[in-house]
Amino acid sequence: MAKTNTESLDQRLTLRYTLDKLTVSMYGRARWRYTTGNISDFETLNRVTYNLGMDATYTTPFGMGISTDIKQETRRGYSASAMNTTKFICNASISQTLTRKKNIILTLVARDIFKGRDTWYELFNGNNKIEVWLDNLPSYYMAKLQVKF
Repeated sequence: MAKTNTESLDQRLTLRYTLDKLTVSMYGRARWRYTTGNISDFETLNRVTYNLGMDATYTTPFGMGISTDIKQETRRGYSASAMNTTKFICNASISQTLTRKKNIILTLVARDIFKGRDTWYELFNGNNKIEVWLDNLPSYYMAKLQVKF
């Protein structure tokens, strides 16, 4: 009977500072996974992924909201060199209410400014290991008008 064993360790840390209308957060996450199998051709996996980043939001005195986040995502320990990556991801947005009732809001959004994001997942069972790497929605810019009734 085929069998896999996985040991893992996952640690997160977040620091947040708020002063009036400014909030800044810094965060980190590290995850280690070690997987073995009892079939002869199973490749033992010893992987580490970690993320480091920060985000900030600020509301100006005239009501404009500004927010941004930037992070580094790193993967190591994979046999396929294409999976051992370091990606930088940055998002930003600016929003402004257009009426005194604050029921109409215009927002400009920029997602994945450095074009670094990808999506992947891995599956394990006693017979095989599957690592799947998928493309996702690419970097984009958008203007959004929100109306509240």
